Amino acid sequence: RIDLGISLFKSDSDAVCNKQIFLDEDVCILPKSHPLCEKKFIQLSDLKNESFIGQLNSERNPIISHKNILLSHNPAIHLNVSSAPMACYLVSQGQGISITSDVVAREHAHLDIEIRRLKPETRNRVYILKSTNRDFFPLIDLLENMIFTKFN
Repeated sequence: RIDLGISLFKSDSDAVCNKQIFLDEDVCILPKSHPLCEKKFIQLSDLKNESFIGQLNSERNPIISHKNILLSHNPAIHLNVSSAPMACYLVSQGQGISITSDVVAREHAHLDIEIRRLKPETRNRVYILKSTNRDFFPLIDLLENMIFTKFN
């Protein structure tokens, strides 16, 4: 059941309407003292042999573009977490580096993390999800329009 949601993943359910609102870029997050902070961009090859904080979904699969990174560049997986905010916190504590969405990284920039763009860049679709089987209060439609307007 859903009233309104924002997701990196499209719903396969016929009961949910998926509307793409923007493309979010993946970024590398680093502790402030990390040597890679000297670089303007992080190449995926720079991750080799780094202590990497991976993010797994509930099925224990890598999320976002991490699967490609893990398969092709073999960073040393130090920790796996189930949420991007937890990855940001652990990075701020010097536990490793990670890759997360630019939106999440900027929301957690106050944690003493450095944010660097990745090369090659990867972008992920972000969707508004809304039930197709329910009538909504005008407030839900208003919120959906505000979100859609902000990102378009």
